[in-house]
Amino acid sequence: MKNIFYGCVLLFFLYSCKKTDSCSEPVCVYGFMDSTATNYDSLATIADSSCWVVSVDISPNPSDGVFNIEVYAEDFRELKMSVYNQLGTVIFTSEPEEFTGVYVKEIDLTGNDIGLYFLQVIVNEDEINKKLFLID
Repeated sequence: MKNIFYGCVLLFFLYSCKKTDSCSEPVCVYGFMDSTATNYDSLATIADSSCWVVSVDISPNPSDGVFNIEVYAEDFRELKMSVYNQLGTVIFTSEPEEFTGVYVKEIDLTGNDIGLYFLQVIVNEDEINKKLFLID
């Protein structure tokens, strides 16, 4: 009876994993294994081709009013940018067409109170949040 049980467990593990040369784990987890990728999966045991890298750069930060935002994406992406004040009120929003490569946007917060603001960048389904520091 024990042998049947162990045989069933072994079959379960064998059929739950697509056999490839790169997987010797009992259970294979497909995902992207590059830690610089937006969709990095720390549990992945087999790399698949689902990689995408998205980055957001802000300069200068802190700023006395004008921030230059650069969003980088390797392939076609939908983009939405919003800036919120500390009360959660939207003070800026932008939704450009799909883009590939680098999208550059100048955000002018001149005339707003000095302090901390929050930049939310949504690229496809990924959300990246950054802090903007408006100084005098």
